[in-house]
Amino acid sequence: MDLQTEYEFDADPDAVYAMLTDPEFVRRKSEDAGHSDISVEIDGGRIVCRRNVAVDVPGALKKILSPTNTVTQTDEWAEPVDGVRHGTWKVEIKGVPISLSGAMELAATDDGGSVELITGRIKASVPLVGGKLEKLGYSNFVEQTAQEQDFSNRWIAGKV
Repeated sequence: MDLQTEYEFDADPDAVYAMLTDPEFVRRKSEDAGHSDISVEIDGGRIVCRRNVAVDVPGALKKILSPTNTVTQTDEWAEPVDGVRHGTWKVEIKGVPISLSGAMELAATDDGGSVELITGRIKASVPLVGGKLEKLGYSNFVEQTAQEQDFSNRWIAGKV
């Protein structure tokens, strides 16, 4: 299943990149989403965030999915080329037969802001309920990205 979302920011790409690679921002963004046991490691453009995430598990998936899961997200950003910064992202969920990964692009907009395009793919590797697991992963991706967009814009505006 393909994933795509776009974040718009009222800040230039350098300010957005500084935010995305700020450990305090990453930690507080996860707290805002209700995650727990958060750890953040940042080395240049490589951001690794581990956290426990609670999920409302539908009945058909209760045998393979815990209501609380350890999630590790790794984002890796390259240096900008012609004003555009590219990167990759990957999410691993401990003990869950699903993979989520993709690409990111951060660029300036004509109005002095920035846009981050996130694309990717979600794939479950379990027969029979794989489609349900992918749909749950997709709905969580949509919900999570909306929360992240809201928190990021509040952070940039100095309202958190």
